Formats: sequence, C-alpha cells, structure tokens
Amino acid sequence: DMELAGNGTDWTVTGHCMWHNGTFFSKEGKFSFKGIDLDLPVWYEPKKAGRVKKTEKGALLIQSMNLPMLPEQRLALTLDAGPNALSVKAPITLKIPGGKVNLGPIVSKDIFGSRRTIDTRLKLNDVDIQPLLSRVLPQPVKGRLYGKLDPIRFEGGTLSAYGRIKAEVFNGEVIISDLGASEMFSSTPVYRLSTQLNTLRLLEMTAGTSFGKIEGVLNGHIKNLEIAYGQPQKFDLLLETVKTKGVPQRISVKALDNIARIGGGQSPLVGLAGSFAMLFKEFPYKKIGLRASLENDVFRVNGTIKEDGNEFLVKRGGFSGVNVVNQNPDNRISFKDMVKRIKRVTAKGGGPVIK
Repeated sequence: DMELAGNGTDWTVTGHCMWHNGTFFSKEGKFSFKGIDLDLPVWYEPKKAGRVKKTEKGALLIQSMNLPMLPEQRLALTLDAGPNALSVKAPITLKIPGGKVNLGPIVSKDIFGSRRTIDTRLKLNDVDIQPLLSRVLPQPVKGRLYGKLDPIRFEGGTLSAYGRIKAEVFNGEVIISDLGASEMFSSTPVYRLSTQLNTLRLLEMTAGTSFGKIEGVLNGHIKNLEIAYGQPQKFDLLLETVKTKGVPQRISVKALDNIARIGGGQSPLVGLAGSFAMLFKEFPYKKIGLRASLENDVFRVNGTIKEDGNEFLVKRGGFSGVNVVNQNPDNRISFKDMVKRIKRVTAKGGGPVIK
C-alpha cells in the first residue's frame, strides 16, 4: 500500500509493505523464521529531509525464530519509519543459553543509499557462561558474563563496538574489548577483538585436561586478534604467572614437557637428569612466561624470562625444579605447523607417563 508523489526525478514514496503468515529459512537449516506477520513502513525521499515530528508506524511479529547458538523464541517489534530511515525504539530482550541479552534501540539511516548505517547497543547482565560455551569447549566452565557495548555501529560492511564484556571465570576475569568486523558481505569477513586476562587460577584451567596440571595465578592479554576463514590470522599473546600469597606454584611433568614442545625445543626430561626428574609427578617453579605473535602466517614463540644470556619459558623454583629454556629465540614457523604441534602435545596419551 504505497503512495508516490513527485516531479521529474524527484519522487517521494511512503506507505506500507505487508507480509502475512510468512516463512523464511535456509535450506541448510542454519536459521528459520516461522509465522511472520510484517507491516513494514516505508519512507523514501530523494533529498535530505529536515527534522520530522511524525513517523510512519509498523510492526514485526515472528512466532518462532531459530538462529545458531540461540534457543527457539518469539519476537515482537514496533517499527518507526522516517525519511530514508527505519528504527526500533524499544529495547529487545533475546534469550541466549544461560540468560538474556538486551539489544537496542536500533536506528538505521540512509537505508536506500550506498552508506547506510545501523546504530544500536547491547547489554549483558549476569549470564551463566557454562551453557553458552558447552557447544565449543569439551570441559564445563563455570562463570558469569557482564558488560555493555555502546555504541555498536554498522556502516559500509564494517562493524565497530565500543565498551567491553567481562567474564568472571577461573576465580579471575577475562575482559573482551575492541570488538569489530570488516568485509562482512564478502566471502572472507574478518573479525577482531582484544582480551585481557586477570588473576586466573591455573589449577581450575588445567586440572583434568590433556595438557597437564599447573598451579598458580596467570595474567596476560591477547591483543589485535583477527580471525578469517574460521582461524586466527593475526594476534599478540602474552601469558605470565604472578606470585600470589596462599597459591602454590607447581607444574606437572606432563605440562612441563608440553610447554617445551610448544616452544619448539627438546624436552628437558631427557638424559640422566630427566631420568631423575621422572621420579617426581610435579615440580615447583618460580615463573612461567610466554609471548607469541602471528602475522602474515609467521608464528613466533619466546620466553619472557631472561637471565645470564638465556631465555626461559619456565624458571625453576628450587633445587628440584626444572628450567625450560627457549633454545631457538628466533624461531619462526607457519601457523598451520604450529596448530599441528599443539594438537600433538595435547592429544590424549601424549607426553611422559608417571607410574
């Protein structure tokens, strides 16, 4: 139901597009919308309009909405259209695994032009992290999610978000910021974020894993992470333990061996010293420090502890401890080879066996 008015090439179009009892879905089953009733208000003007007090009203009702990672739910929105603009003024509450997320208001401008923009915001409040990560992590992780992204802007295929999301997990916190994406309508979108790690308990992170048990407190960051084709293509990683009162610093033989192998060096548990060390299940350490970077498919791993001309990944904490020395500080390998190395050392049954 549209009304057209104008002269020459300057035409104004106002009205409504209706869709009743509709269905929209992908053949692969990745998403589906059923029971769609849409009253879409339309307001097109060829020139930039001044301030408009009145808007055209509309509505969207979806009886059943199925999206990846989200539970099935109903959606109801009130739509407002102005000159070349469309908005949802009331915030939307969406159910996610473990809780709810508030999205909006949503304002879209220049929707008929080449530089359309969408501005919105997002808020998480006390979301249980375990059901959210159960599909991507093999072991259950307990924690809560909080945070706000405001504003979120989509413009010309680029998404940027200001603010941060905090996860209270492993008796510490993980803070996610600098979220964004580019080339979103291309076949190779790139996603970006940075992460700060504060006082994470390593025992909770490593106990029961194939990597090996480590006790201590971990700080660090992942800066300028870029993901394309479903895998990282750039990042700067720093992980360091910090001595904390009441928290022991001990590392299992298996974890010690795996850190050395990830660093690209020989296991420290070889020869006569290794035979003696294998009598123990774990050792004290003074510090663990690792820095890694990826850029242009070149991956590098270095230790952050430097003493007497050596670079250490693990510095022993006593006479019975074991040092892990980075034997090749200028090491460079492809990221694909690094992933293969990590899979080998974390595979079940890998590493030394203590009887």
